[in-house]
Amino acid sequence: MTDEPLFQKHSLHGLTTANLAEAKAEVNRLSRDQLKEADLQTALDRIVKNRTLECPKLDATNKTGKRTDKTIRFDDFGEIRTRTISMIEVTIPFSGEAQGFEIRPNQGTIHYGLRATIGKNQITFDVTGESPADTQAAVNTFIDQMTQMLDQMRPDIEKYNEDLKTTVSAASRARLEQISAERDRDSGLDFRVD
Repeated sequence: MTDEPLFQKHSLHGLTTANLAEAKAEVNRLSRDQLKEADLQTALDRIVKNRTLECPKLDATNKTGKRTDKTIRFDDFGEIRTRTISMIEVTIPFSGEAQGFEIRPNQGTIHYGLRATIGKNQITFDVTGESPADTQAAVNTFIDQMTQMLDQMRPDIEKYNEDLKTTVSAASRARLEQISAERDRDSGLDFRVD
């Protein structure tokens, strides 16, 4: 398992802006056959589905822990040393897309120190503590900070998903109008144009 920084890989604004442009381009690449009424809605639904974002939701009530010993390397005034420490790996299930843990919210507080391993529908992080109270406080703080970050993103992701539907719909209307105009222009020809 590889622990990585959370909420830092992509900016939400940058990701959603690129996704909207790519969705529009994908609609514009649809063939005339795909733009026929019977196939059009299926193609548009696929584009929306493939680009829809779902903000993860933690299920902190079902968290589990596993005590483990980890060897860490540290610099001791220029000399690299190793030490084994006892830790608890805390695993929290979540629903939604794991990609949400990589996205930096558009606004609000960003907790840069959060690191975890993102697995299939679960996120795992390490905690140490001198006492059960310290360990519990560290787990609660981590969960609170993660929840805060996800809650900050949720309205922006919901707005993006609505914008995505609107963008795809508008792009398909524009493409259909373009094809209609081309048909009108080509109707005077004595041969068929596909």
